[in-house]
Amino acid sequence: MSYPTPQEDQKGFGASLGKIIATAVAILGLITGFIAFRTAVLSNDTEKLKNAQTKTDKNVQSNQQETEDLSKRVNQIGDSEKAAKFLSGTWRGTYRCSKGLIGMELIVYIVDSQSLRATFNFFPVASNPGVPRGSVAKKGTYNSSSFSMQGDYWIEHPSGYFMSKETASFDSSGPESLEGQIEGCKNFAIKKVSAETRPPAP
Repeated sequence: MSYPTPQEDQKGFGASLGKIIATAVAILGLITGFIAFRTAVLSNDTEKLKNAQTKTDKNVQSNQQETEDLSKRVNQIGDSEKAAKFLSGTWRGTYRCSKGLIGMELIVYIVDSQSLRATFNFFPVASNPGVPRGSVAKKGTYNSSSFSMQGDYWIEHPSGYFMSKETASFDSSGPESLEGQIEGCKNFAIKKVSAETRPPAP
């Protein structure tokens, strides 16, 4: 009977240890590969979740913006209707120009949500009886707080008079009065006397 020498035992142990290490390395490689795979999967899932969240956030922001825009349009429509109701009608008062104080009548006719037409009548007043009568067809635009109009054609044209431009700001929630500027003259001041309205005479 023969027994392995210590040198042979050492070789056998070394070979076994080598196998164990190789197996451990292989298992460790598998574990590392699995961890890397799972990490990649989780990273991919995380990226998908981030993209989905980003898309959701963008949709929410877009919906909020659309809601705000719609709310603004609704408010603008409401303000436009309120302004149209405020302006539409017959206004009377006076304005000052180079010929002194002159009587003024403005009949405002609303065309649509932005456009208006008007008949601008001027006439003498007690303190200035020498002023002739005249009438001008006007066209212009308005918004929730102001209007601008200019001459379109003469209905009754006295000699020495020219068509002018009128502008004014107003508060449709306030009293039915208007103060504005007549181009080439001084300010005008008029008050609403009735809801009667009509387009200018042809």
